[in-house]
Amino acid sequence: MSYTLRADIYLGDASSQVYEFLVNPRPCLFLNSHEADWDKDPNYAHWHLGPVVASIEELSCRLDDLDDWRADFNGAQNTAFERTFSTRTGASDRATKSLLELLNR
Repeated sequence: MSYTLRADIYLGDASSQVYEFLVNPRPCLFLNSHEADWDKDPNYAHWHLGPVVASIEELSCRLDDLDDWRADFNGAQNTAFERTFSTRTGASDRATKSLLELLNR
């Protein structure tokens, strides 16, 4: 995670790496280069953690006005991180119990 910890901004498309990046919430920009209908698709849930752009012009504008929108996503980023990585005591025990329950069905 060394490079995700050092980065100032996340710029990418569909990757679970964004959740590692959010250990310290920072600006995220997502590239919709394939015209995905992403808004209600759970495979793109992370695209709700920052602006989604579909062109170089949009990307340039979002980078220029970064200070205007970055705080708008802090709450969603914190929630997404907490849902992905439990930092509470006993998380591994709860995960083990859930997996055992699933396997016993």
